[in-house]
Amino acid sequence: MRRFIGCLGALVWLTCSSLSASAELIGAGQVSFYATAIQDITLLAGSSINPGAEILISDVTGTGNAGLNLEAQVGNTIAISSLFGWEFAGTDTSGVVNGDFRFGNIPPFSGTDYSGQFTNVVQDPGDPGFATGDPSSFLSGDYAVSGDAFAFEVLSGPIAGLVLTTDPTQGFTFTSSFDGLPPSVGTVLTSSGDLNLLLGTEVVGSSSNRRIIVTAIPEPSAIVCLLCGTALVAGRRRRR
Repeated sequence: MRRFIGCLGALVWLTCSSLSASAELIGAGQVSFYATAIQDITLLAGSSINPGAEILISDVTGTGNAGLNLEAQVGNTIAISSLFGWEFAGTDTSGVVNGDFRFGNIPPFSGTDYSGQFTNVVQDPGDPGFATGDPSSFLSGDYAVSGDAFAFEVLSGPIAGLVLTTDPTQGFTFTSSFDGLPPSVGTVLTSSGDLNLLLGTEVVGSSSNRRIIVTAIPEPSAIVCLLCGTALVAGRRRRR
């Protein structure tokens, strides 16, 4: 019996050693995913852009691609050296903006203004990419990306050209737990606290309740239908 237990222990040790030896840390590369970004914006009363009473615009929403530039894994950490994408576009019909807008990683900022890391990275030994360091072997990890500020720009409508930035002295961080590279649809990235919104150096409002939700890429057929519907409505308006 002792000999059997000893052989079994040796077999387990050899198996674990083999798995460890065959494992490769995840290499440097890029990963991207489609996402919906949401925030609440408060415009302060009596500012240069809002001479009236305070205005709260809830759930200001934009969509776009979010990309990460990854460094090679070291231990259980993967550094995120910079971002690409993270420009979220939307349309407001509330009567405040009444036009198209974008926010996030837009001028005067660029992807190199943001960085972060994955910590507590766990790889899946059952994944085919485990032995080669493929990102598919990423099983879980804690995500955190920080920056000094981001921007909000109105693209069309009566206040087109307006650009607001968050206060760079405050900074912000988005955190989450990822279950893959890219993460599963429904994964939520959150950033806590209120950030001042600046027009130049004037504080004109605040950003709060910020979250980014990983969403499925819209089906091409859905986009085509949306465009067809828009063209039909436009045609009806012209005929009238």
